Amino acid sequence: MTCSTAHISPDDGDILSQYVSEKFPWVFDTGYGYILMLREYRYPLLKLKEMGISKPVRKLVFRMQKQHDIGMICFDPDAVRLDGYDVFEW
Repeated sequence: MTCSTAHISPDDGDILSQYVSEKFPWVFDTGYGYILMLREYRYPLLKLKEMGISKPVRKLVFRMQKQHDIGMICFDPDAVRLDGYDVFEW
């Protein structure tokens, strides 16, 4: 699943940047966005909450998991903005 980085807030971006490392191999910085490998954790939404990721991002991930059974989500600045989800200006 790929969607716009506009769906993550600047604060979420800062948090994800902090978790990009060998210690957290399920968060990747692409240089222009982020990839989350959701199947690396049994409860990825709980992990996102523990990290401090905002509720709008967790809501988007939850709905995409339920509707499309995604195992990975890519936030890319050139990707489409999804209707019905919060959008943040960077």
